[in-house]
Amino acid sequence: MDLAGALCHLLWPQQCASCGAPGEALCSDCEAMLPPRLSPVCLVCGAPAPCKTHGVKYVLHSRTPHEGTARELVLKSKYGRWGELAYRLGQLAAEGVELSPGNWSVAAVPPRRYFWKTSFPHTLWLRRGAAAQLKLPQSSPLRWNARTERQTEKKTRTARLAMNPKSFAAADCEAKDFILIDDVTTTGTTLRLAAKTLYAAGARRVACLSWSRALSD
Repeated sequence: MDLAGALCHLLWPQQCASCGAPGEALCSDCEAMLPPRLSPVCLVCGAPAPCKTHGVKYVLHSRTPHEGTARELVLKSKYGRWGELAYRLGQLAAEGVELSPGNWSVAAVPPRRYFWKTSFPHTLWLRRGAAAQLKLPQSSPLRWNARTERQTEKKTRTARLAMNPKSFAAADCEAKDFILIDDVTTTGTTLRLAAKTLYAAGARRVACLSWSRALSD
């Protein structure tokens, strides 16, 4: 922790986002109460990964179902602008993920930029946590390429699946491998389009990662 961080911690002691106990953004007792880790699935068809149709090209690793405490934690990290909590969620999301040898780095679905503001970069905090857990460098190959309505504003599955296929642009991906992280996966559309963009830009492998995954719409 740097001097500024230490000073802030002294002035505003951190509490667990779940139980309120002083100390860490998420205490060990609350971490122990999280559900077992979800098994990997295919982002395209939802079958257990690797699936027979799509192989390992669009594998999604998620830590927990998007419900209960797990849902509240990601909402607090995002809308409460709680970077330390997002960092810890990124660590827990990456915990136990096994990678074959390669030129790996950790990328994130980039924060949205609006005319009047930039959204809180919680996905970048997630990226930092995942990179620390996996002992990998971070990278920023993606950017938003088209104006598109936020997925959370779309009320139906059909609307979420209709995301603009040119929403992202990517650069500096040739012969590289990426762990691509986002906070929540509902239909998988955002991560799938982001992964497709990386592949189109020359990425060799993309492994997708999220803190939580909706098990039903």
